[in-house]
Amino acid sequence: QAPCGLFLFSESLMLLSANQTFADMLGVDQEALAGKPLDQLWSLAMRLEFHMRVMTLLHMHGHVEEIALMMLAADGVEIPILFNAVRRVHDGVAVTECVVIRMRERKRLEDELFRVKKATEHIPG
Repeated sequence: QAPCGLFLFSESLMLLSANQTFADMLGVDQEALAGKPLDQLWSLAMRLEFHMRVMTLLHMHGHVEEIALMMLAADGVEIPILFNAVRRVHDGVAVTECVVIRMRERKRLEDELFRVKKATEHIPG
């Protein structure tokens, strides 16, 4: 029930696992994602952007924070997202853990947080 899409990919750029939110974003069955090549998530132009920016930063720094990308849904529609990732080693195997959020979802969450903050500012003590 996470508001963010979560997925893991291997050194060979294959999806290892994903949560239901991520599958829903793409319009695919969650089980169909395991073993899918990561490059299938991007249009040709975005694939180049992903490899040049994201993969370079992951190799240099081990993490990526809030890079705007367009993910390709199963129906061919591009979805604007914010992409975050960190490279980790699990049981001697390097994997990259990713969190993606739809840009419109982020705006909704920010607006909700602002409303809560404003409401609590008027509570004494």
